[in-house]
Amino acid sequence: MSVYPFGATRSAVRGIAQDYILGAVKRSLKPTEIINQLRELGLTYHRQNMFQDINWWRNSISQWENMRYVNMSDVIPDRFYLPSTSIEKGIYQTVMDVQIDNPATGAMKRLTITVVHSHEENGEEVYDTEQVLSREAINNALDKILERYELQGYQITRSVPIAGYYNPQKI
Repeated sequence: MSVYPFGATRSAVRGIAQDYILGAVKRSLKPTEIINQLRELGLTYHRQNMFQDINWWRNSISQWENMRYVNMSDVIPDRFYLPSTSIEKGIYQTVMDVQIDNPATGAMKRLTITVVHSHEENGEEVYDTEQVLSREAINNALDKILERYELQGYQITRSVPIAGYYNPQKI
């Protein structure tokens, strides 16, 4: 699932391009270099929209950098969650960079996991309409997610929030 910048119109090409733009912005490429790469891949769309998307990802990354410094017991502030109408599951999502280790085998894996903010009411999952989860609560949700996969023996050794989104149309 691609995340679109807030207010962006959806199109197949633009959606696929978002992952490439994000990767290029993380590598500190200049906007013209990014557009040239997209052109080579056949993923170009309206030039002004490409520049808007590149700037949106740049601003997002600089804002998300501060998420990692929030104490485990504290709630991550709303200002770190950026709007995106492309979120289909839930209202708030936190993307985590997770390292898991298996002490018995010495194996290590690094995963990117999206945690949908929700709670249980009367045995049903209800999506949170406000960002109320602390980093510790998000880590507990990570444990539950990892239980669904066959990763017996693995333990979370590191988890860092790397992105946050919310869908303003669902609030």
